[in-house]
Amino acid sequence: MLSVPQSAYLRGALGLCLALSVPATLPAGAAQAQTKIIAGMVAHGPPQWPQYIATELGWLKQDNIELDFVTAGGGGAQQLAAGALDICHSGYPDFARASLQGAPVKIIVNDIVASPYAVFAKPAIKRIADLKGKLMSIGGNNDITFIYIKPFLASAGLKTSDVDFIFAKAAGDRFSALVAGGVDATILNHPTYSKAVALGFSNLGDTKPYAEDIPFTVWAPTCPGLRRTETR
Repeated sequence: MLSVPQSAYLRGALGLCLALSVPATLPAGAAQAQTKIIAGMVAHGPPQWPQYIATELGWLKQDNIELDFVTAGGGGAQQLAAGALDICHSGYPDFARASLQGAPVKIIVNDIVASPYAVFAKPAIKRIADLKGKLMSIGGNNDITFIYIKPFLASAGLKTSDVDFIFAKAAGDRFSALVAGGVDATILNHPTYSKAVALGFSNLGDTKPYAEDIPFTVWAPTCPGLRRTETR
């Protein structure tokens, strides 16, 4: 359920994005007419529920904001930096890395503050240590799921090099691969988490206890006036 503070954060973030997307030289009336924001996301799913609720209840309309949702997959940060999106939602490393490389993007809201993931595997796999030599699907080799999986594997004495990885940014795609038998294990959040439990896959545990204080997803707008400050 979307709480009042969460809705306020969302409206504030989108309002900031709106302000950033309007050139400062425009007159006030022209700025007020700018209402449409192109918002990128990895895929339609639970992380977007607050935006769906805010849209359905008219909260964004109250602030003269119209959201145009675009599925960006794993390329959200790149599309944001290129100006194809006004704002984007994804794992925090995507935007942190882009910003460090000089892209005009800035994280403004951390909406999911802890890992929502668990690792599920074929029923024959009962322990984390059993993942050695197995094929596992995660979101990417540099994204938030990889950050979460490293300490998870380390808890059983495994390194990431002990597991073979393939990549699918959306949890729904990773879940489909597990169900089809294409992978031995994967990392899932709800609702695919609940579906995996119902189908009898082995739940090897939540990743949060192994990655405390590492945020999950954030919102970032493009900031055309932002330039990287270099120290010489």
